[in-house]
Amino acid sequence: MSVQGKKGSLVESIIQVLSGWGVAIITQLIVYPLMGIEVSIVQNINLSLIFIVVGFIKQYYVRRLFEIYVKIKE
Repeated sequence: MSVQGKKGSLVESIIQVLSGWGVAIITQLIVYPLMGIEVSIVQNINLSLIFIVVGFIKQYYVRRLFEIYVKIKE
């Protein structure tokens, strides 16, 4: 099994999080009104940016922990 370096983890995390950003914006635009939550497009983008930062940090560290686990098992 190939071990991914820190740069690879960073690139993967960025791609994962940014690819989900568009889906998040569209989902929020659809779901919030259905739930009676009124937010402006600026608020919607700001909320999604917060989730992007949190998601990126989570994705990166989960990937790094997985790579450490793989190295230990080898």
